[in-house]
Amino acid sequence: MREILFALVRIRMVHAVGAGVLLALAFPGVKLAGAAWVAPGLILLCALGEKGWSVFRMGYVSGLAFWLTSLCWLLQIPVNKVFPFMGWVALSAYLAIYMGIWTWLCHGLLATLESNVLDNFASIGRLRRMAWAPLCAIIWVGLEAVRARLLTGFPWNSLGVSQFEILPLVQIASVTGVPGISFLVTWCSVALVSAGWLITKEPAARRLWTGELFLPAAVLAATWIWGASELWHKIDQKPRTTLKAALIQPSIPQELIWDAQKDTNRFARLLQQSESAAAAKPNLLVWPESAIPAMLRYDEFVLRAVTNFAVKHQIWMLVGSDDAIRQAGANAPDQICFYNSAFLVSPDGRIVSQYSKQHLVIFGEYVPLERWIPFLKKLTPIGGSFTAGESSTPFEFEVLPENATAMSQTHQKIKAGVLICFEDVFADLARKAAENGLDFLVNLTNDGWFQESAAQWQHAANAAFRAVETGRPLVRCTNNGLTCWVDAAGRIMDVFYDEKSDIHGEGFMIISIPLTEPSHGPITFFGRHGDWFGLLCLFVTVCFAIHGSVRRLAPTIFKQVKLP
Repeated sequence: MREILFALVRIRMVHAVGAGVLLALAFPGVKLAGAAWVAPGLILLCALGEKGWSVFRMGYVSGLAFWLTSLCWLLQIPVNKVFPFMGWVALSAYLAIYMGIWTWLCHGLLATLESNVLDNFASIGRLRRMAWAPLCAIIWVGLEAVRARLLTGFPWNSLGVSQFEILPLVQIASVTGVPGISFLVTWCSVALVSAGWLITKEPAARRLWTGELFLPAAVLAATWIWGASELWHKIDQKPRTTLKAALIQPSIPQELIWDAQKDTNRFARLLQQSESAAAAKPNLLVWPESAIPAMLRYDEFVLRAVTNFAVKHQIWMLVGSDDAIRQAGANAPDQICFYNSAFLVSPDGRIVSQYSKQHLVIFGEYVPLERWIPFLKKLTPIGGSFTAGESSTPFEFEVLPENATAMSQTHQKIKAGVLICFEDVFADLARKAAENGLDFLVNLTNDGWFQESAAQWQHAANAAFRAVETGRPLVRCTNNGLTCWVDAAGRIMDVFYDEKSDIHGEGFMIISIPLTEPSHGPITFFGRHGDWFGLLCLFVTVCFAIHGSVRRLAPTIFKQVKLP
């Protein structure tokens, strides 16, 4: 009997791993979006019949398989292989905890609905059984909300992101953000697996399993119809004007960025690419994060080259560059604050705006507790920590619209919000940037850390939702892909490919960004109210967790209390 039990556990473990890998296939680079509609329910099914921490363990195994698979591009970081491996395993092990908690809470909730329910799922009343699936979806979203905030936050590859190409469904993000899509996918997945379980137990009792599917199917259909209408409206909307922009993708290997001896050559190549792009006479030229080999404001050669280029071509330039500011009264080197910044250079050669990155990458841009645990620096590829910026800074400039005629030479004011690196996966940062009545968002990023991997596509998929949530186009200028722009409907529009049809190659792309009528504030429900849906689900999740804990502990407590 013991051997049989061990064999069953091993089989369940294999199935749990398979469910986690299946979920990973829903995201780029496989993009099997339909897998997301099945995998969460299968993860719960793998733990069916288990008790206590065994339930958590099954969910944790699925989560670990999912994150190890979907984040395997971390192994591409071109440094000592020990650091990428440690980061990959440690991050995946941490993130898998959320899947374990979800599985444990969902099964705990199921057990409170009816005794012995795991042996006879059909024994639960229909309404209670139908309520289980949406409650599981609420808990999933609540835990995603925690993951997006705890320990600086990691909202990467939330379940709803897997549907980034399903445009009618994506439109609900303008109301609920990505959490609304995660909720629908999880609800349908759990309901589908529940119905399948009922069919295997009671194949003739159609009334049992049709009730599981009717309500989520109806909500999904309504969301789809509404989303299709919104999508049609956004596509049919005529812009007031368009902005012609040149996006430079230098494709600089990360090892070369760290090699100071190659700085002059790579900067010369960047200027050469920009000269070719300037021949198209764009209004705005954009360089990505890490493109400049020195600090723009402090390196005379680089500053002169950039400002002379802007004057020569009478073009606005938006460039990424490191920056430094000495603290007031500072004497020691460690009293200088370094920033990962973006600068706007005017056609007359002046730096008119600066934005400093607010959300830094842990162990990539700063080392936590480095003053108290200095040896941690030796485990990272960075020499020192950046300082976080304090607020969003809109970049304002005036251009002659692309469709201007000889009779109409009126310059128009444009306002752009800047996000650097993976800031475009944080919905709240993009929303706050868009509060200033932006015309579009622009992201400068360097995914060259991960060479040629699925990271570039996953990053773009996560970022695409910022356009839907804010109702404004998002322009992405990257070091080695995915350079593109996303319209307000969430469609990834023009994508840069080199002559070998490679997104990671070197070159430039000219795009025309449609600009709608200027807005003095947020134009979407999500833009006005933020992540209200995710936080609401988190509140409900906490209430259920407290209720379940009290329910389990109360009998024990009362047994120990001796009444007089």
